[in-house]
Amino acid sequence: MKKIVMNKDEFFYGFGDRLVKVNDEDDVETGCHQLMCPEERDVAQEYLDKGYAIASLYEHPDGDFIKIDNDLSETDNKYGWFVLHTGCKETEDPDVSTFKGF
Repeated sequence: MKKIVMNKDEFFYGFGDRLVKVNDEDDVETGCHQLMCPEERDVAQEYLDKGYAIASLYEHPDGDFIKIDNDLSETDNKYGWFVLHTGCKETEDPDVSTFKGF
């Protein structure tokens, strides 16, 4: 899989329509949709096992960045994950024509 790295603005512009609601309080206005690293690794693994894509969130002095990499490992600067529909049957999103990744 090709790894895609971008800042938050680029991520939300290109993939915001693919975010999966992972918490009850997630909505369009709060825009959270985030799993915390490492506390919610098991939840992220469940989504990965079902065929969803995982984007890692990293803290950086020049600005946070996001990498779509399906990587659930823990690093000093990783603080969370986003879950994305990929267009596979399990994600209940069969229209892959609009998917801009991979």
